[in-house]
Amino acid sequence: MTHISDLAPVSYMGLKGPIRAVGWLESSHPFSRGSVDPEFSRRLVALVERPLRDSMMLGIHYCSLCAAEDRIGPDSRSSQSELLVPALDCVYEAPIWIGHYVLAHGYQPPEEFIRAVMTCPKPGSKEYRTAIQAHVPSLVELDWFTV
Repeated sequence: MTHISDLAPVSYMGLKGPIRAVGWLESSHPFSRGSVDPEFSRRLVALVERPLRDSMMLGIHYCSLCAAEDRIGPDSRSSQSELLVPALDCVYEAPIWIGHYVLAHGYQPPEEFIRAVMTCPKPGSKEYRTAIQAHVPSLVELDWFTV
């Protein structure tokens, strides 16, 4: 996978709008570790289970953090989606494995991302689509909203 610093104003998927990257981890780069509230973990996992759209990227990624620890990582076939989490002033873009990074590797995302996850509308809902479209209207034209 590609390393992108947390909160960098860049989109791995090439989306235009106020995008902030979160959770693009690689074993060769340090990252913030710590505990997170169990309710945050529950909500994050719920979001990860319902990404905006499956199979958006080409290629298969492996968890370099697991490899660096001589552990077997998650099934690489699950690496093909990205997670979009709307906030008031931007959309956070994260790899679908962000839940794995939090639960298995102690990754502690930035506080503003945690707040966005805690207030994120239910994936697939009209409120979720509206919140994403407010910042990234091109997703409507690309027909990326699946229910």
